[in-house]
Amino acid sequence: MLFASIKFVLLPHLAPLLLLLLRLLLLRSFLLSQPFPLYFTRAFFYPHSSHIDGLHNRHNVAIVLATGDRRLAFSSSELDIVCGTFNSLQRWKSLTSAKLEPLHIGYAHAPCRLAIYRIVCHPFPFKSPSTRIGLKIDQSDPIKIKVTFADQTPRQIVVCPGRVFLFEQWHLLLTSLELHRLHRVDLVLVHVLSIHPSVFSLLRLYEKEGFVWIRPSLQLPSAVESDNLPTFDANSETLWNNQLINFHDCLYTFKESSAFIAFPDWDDLLLTPSPSAFLSSTFSSTSFPSSVPSSTSSSPSTFSSTSSIPSTSSSSTLSSSSPSTSSSSSPSTSSSASALSAALLRFVSVHPFSAALLPKRFPGHFPTITQFVDNGWEMFDLLEKGVRFSVWPSDAQFISKVLLRPKFVSGVDLHGPAGSMALAHQIDELPAENAFFVHARDYQKNPRLNQRLPFASLLVSNLASFLHRHNASLLNLPKSERFVPTLNECLRNIEAKVRRNRRSKCFNYAQCRKELLENVEENGAKAWECVGTDNRWSAVQRTRHFRFYVMENEAMAQFSGIRCLP
Repeated sequence: MLFASIKFVLLPHLAPLLLLLLRLLLLRSFLLSQPFPLYFTRAFFYPHSSHIDGLHNRHNVAIVLATGDRRLAFSSSELDIVCGTFNSLQRWKSLTSAKLEPLHIGYAHAPCRLAIYRIVCHPFPFKSPSTRIGLKIDQSDPIKIKVTFADQTPRQIVVCPGRVFLFEQWHLLLTSLELHRLHRVDLVLVHVLSIHPSVFSLLRLYEKEGFVWIRPSLQLPSAVESDNLPTFDANSETLWNNQLINFHDCLYTFKESSAFIAFPDWDDLLLTPSPSAFLSSTFSSTSFPSSVPSSTSSSPSTFSSTSSIPSTSSSSTLSSSSPSTSSSSSPSTSSSASALSAALLRFVSVHPFSAALLPKRFPGHFPTITQFVDNGWEMFDLLEKGVRFSVWPSDAQFISKVLLRPKFVSGVDLHGPAGSMALAHQIDELPAENAFFVHARDYQKNPRLNQRLPFASLLVSNLASFLHRHNASLLNLPKSERFVPTLNECLRNIEAKVRRNRRSKCFNYAQCRKELLENVEENGAKAWECVGTDNRWSAVQRTRHFRFYVMENEAMAQFSGIRCLP
């Protein structure tokens, strides 16, 4: 009798918990009944590959990059995957079994719905550019994916900055690219999500010289495009709007050809100290001049010239191409111009098991375009006086950006390697006397921002020569930044937004779409135009547990208004 009365008293208190448990069970049953989306972005072929699986050298390897549900990372070993190819009659031939390997599954404190994977097929017979790999997954029919020959041109340093979107900061673009050119970076791979048309035309001039390679961002298919697509916007469930998908695209493009790949943001300026820094065993702020002598060469006029940056193509679609092999005029250099590659090679010769290098990252100040215009500055004024930073050891930021030795890692994070590393390899901090990053944001309250860019006169001289070669000026570039304040505000509040959002915990600018839409609506009379990604995907087939999508064509087109938003 006593037990019955206790049971009667407890049940009303347990009812809400039991109801919650029932809802969770129903939700789990619903999620498990939904097919997992799997997006195949790219497949690369490596004729002579090293450390693909972290240990062995292999030949004739094909690697397929895919983006799919994060939960697959915890059950991927159970997937039945068969790699195959097609003969001249398009008949599929089985080659070998494979597995879905997680490369980056996101962050536990802010999990996105989608993660990044790879499938390694070995051996794979690559015969011609028309060769396609065929994957059978979960008893599916063969999924055809175009195979691209991975880059084979030997390079010392490739830079892969974060994808550009709503990008209008042309003065930051010029500063970053001219610094990379001064340090003799071999190539800068730029993924474009959306960019101001005149800034895109400026970027095209760098591509024409073979210094920049422009690719469309690997934008996934959106839920609004077709009823057959997922019931969520895939691009809102990847870290920072597909930034890491693009990073892995770069990593596997140059995995066997480049000694180092840097993965900074555009406002992370990669610098080497002046030659005097290498004469001292201790790096100090005295290695940098507090001011730079005036340039003896003509400074490129910012808003006055007879010729402006040409407009983008009038055609609706803009194609992307492979890196140009045409040679351009060599930029003026200083004794430190090749110090970057020399410093990195010298470091790894002493630390041969370094797979990832983490340079120090110091705070810096970079003016806005409005400040630039209001001050009546030319580019030399910006490079000589406008860019300031600290090199005090106590100011070095806790989180940096990364330089990878791509042969020895399988994946990349925003701030380090991801996935696996070659046997016995490790992450090492790179001393500041070799190279470091300046985080060129608005840190004006820091009283120690008293350092200036070294060799400003050389940077301006090279820029003037570049514009002269193309008979171009900076005349028709934006005079202010329309979206930067909104995006910066989003960054400052992103963690709070994620905590409040019950539908998504992913660090992504979709968290701020409301504010960005308001920006577009407030300026509706002057719709913002852009060059943006316009990829084409095919929903190839569906099985009991999966829906497969293959990127068939990557392209860019001109848009306006909300089509430019992430």
